Amino acid sequence: MSLGGIAEFGLPISIDIVHVIRRYPEYSMKMFGEQFTVTLLAGLIICSILLYWLTQKHLAYRRRANPQKHILSFLLSVVLCSWCCTSSLNLSHELNLIRLIPAFFSALPESAQKSIFRLNRQQLPDLKSVNANLFQPNILIIRLEEVSRNRFGMYSDIPTTPFLRNLSDLHPNEVFTFQNHFSNSGASDVSVPSIYSGLVPSRHGDEFGRVPIIWDYAAALGYQTFYFIPFDLEWGHLHIKLADHIDEKTMRLNYNLDALSHAGISNAKRVYDNSISDDLITERTIKFLRNRNRETNFFGILNYKISHHYGAHYRFSKASQTQNDIAESLSNDYERSILATDTQIARVFSALQDENLLENTCVLIVADHGADQRIRRHRLINYYNEVLAIPLVMYLPERIQSQITRHFPAWPQNLNKMTSNVDLVPSVVNLLGIQRYPDINAVLQSLDGHSLFEPLPSNRITEALNTNPALRHWGHRGFAVILDGIYKYLVDNDKDFLFQLHQDPSETINLLEDKLDSNAQTALRRIKAYIIQRELLRDISAYQAQAEKSATD
Repeated sequence: MSLGGIAEFGLPISIDIVHVIRRYPEYSMKMFGEQFTVTLLAGLIICSILLYWLTQKHLAYRRRANPQKHILSFLLSVVLCSWCCTSSLNLSHELNLIRLIPAFFSALPESAQKSIFRLNRQQLPDLKSVNANLFQPNILIIRLEEVSRNRFGMYSDIPTTPFLRNLSDLHPNEVFTFQNHFSNSGASDVSVPSIYSGLVPSRHGDEFGRVPIIWDYAAALGYQTFYFIPFDLEWGHLHIKLADHIDEKTMRLNYNLDALSHAGISNAKRVYDNSISDDLITERTIKFLRNRNRETNFFGILNYKISHHYGAHYRFSKASQTQNDIAESLSNDYERSILATDTQIARVFSALQDENLLENTCVLIVADHGADQRIRRHRLINYYNEVLAIPLVMYLPERIQSQITRHFPAWPQNLNKMTSNVDLVPSVVNLLGIQRYPDINAVLQSLDGHSLFEPLPSNRITEALNTNPALRHWGHRGFAVILDGIYKYLVDNDKDFLFQLHQDPSETINLLEDKLDSNAQTALRRIKAYIIQRELLRDISAYQAQAEKSATD
């Protein structure tokens, strides 16, 4: 378990790591083998020595007749071990072994005790006979894994997306890039349910188990639906979080999907990251397009994973064996993995063209979150923009796009406004044209996202959170709240920060360390008001305030 935790997270063993490895067995020796290097081996040896020494100190402390006399030396040894590991460039971005002590004794907050995931999915009405009085295109979502906006070629000069760049140049009225899009979590097992439900991560578990999943809306219209992913659906308990209901006779989880493909039900070899290859996901998608029922529309999601773990698995892919001049010009395997994903996207578009589907298919390309890029710390304990700022690119065929503009003439203004992943569900509902149907509208009112085709509210706030008792219990206490894409309030390591993202895109100047101007004061008041309304954020913020007070006393 220690080796798996270090290989995946860069963190020596801790209570949090034990919990994650026990819950997600894919963080295992197999993954460690993929990450094994001489540097890692040296780090493991050093870490093992430090942890062995710490264990002996702890045992000695427990055997002594007067433990109070030696508690200071024990605490100092913990601090020393923590400092050695956190200062290592190779071992970790942040280790907090100090958390071992309170984690042994602290109880879950009240919000954690009552926020339990309960599968009670709301059933949508049968809308097959309803005249939506709008367009009903095919919809394809391509979800990228761990792709940061600043490394995605549509937003930078880095040539990681030559196909999408060329597509945008050839079809400028059909390819749209959202410039200020954010993830709602750096942890996939929180981010994915958030994306596909339209709920921010601070919502309670019963709400995640109740609201429809994104493909349910298309299924209500009689669409063919599919979900193709390279990893096992049981990862992160997504097989429960995305289920529609449990069959009372067989006690099996059912999904509102016509086709489902994942590593857990595939006979294909798991080639990297405990997943089948992205090539197989593309081939499965192409096969579906060729064999689909041509009398009905389709809604599908396909997931590419090669860029996961900062592109560490790129060298195990076929793409690494067929490098071209562009790949060789890129600086690291992370950028090459994004290039490999762009190649897969090109194959999907080619299949759509071969099937004469490009004129009636909307394609949404979005990441679940970005990568830490080795800038600060691991993405699971990182709320900075290297992780949260992600790409969102839409391909809207001219015929469909003109219909969108006719109904929502101001929607292009949203391209420069702050948007987030919880906006995908309401946007898909708009594309399906059923947003005004009473039962659907009632659901949309309960969500946190807003349609990207309708006017977005002013002073808009979104959040990013990596822990949720119902989705992922993770001991690190932190979150980010973003106002209009301009101000970001961040709680990290029991300290709070306020950044002005336009003036300080690198997020290095904490405005709270100086007197705030009137704009920053207003922004902070609005952010604090939002936090008070969210129980989980409120609990974390209160914990941070208490920790900060204790540190200054």
